Amino acid sequence: MTIDPVQHALTVVKPHYLGVDIAEGQSPDHLMNHPRNAKYPDVRALCFDDNSRTLTAVYSDRSLYQWNFATKGKITKISSQLFHVGPIHGLEVTYTKYS
Repeated sequence: MTIDPVQHALTVVKPHYLGVDIAEGQSPDHLMNHPRNAKYPDVRALCFDDNSRTLTAVYSDRSLYQWNFATKGKITKISSQLFHVGPIHGLEVTYTKYS
């Protein structure tokens, strides 16, 4: 039996760092300028929808991010939910065409 090696395909933009007060942000740059010693939540689950080219990531701080990979070489954030407080038992990704 031959096993294909796992290869690095890309690096996704980091989510918000732990301890940031997102309410203080006046612009998207607030979340893009991370301190040198910033710590980030761990990824707990990933779900990739091949039809919509969407990656959904669930992090250890119970935040959820959706990333769009539809344009080759360009990754854009579709949405983020930073307010989730309960356990996550499953993900269902639905296809939405953005124009």
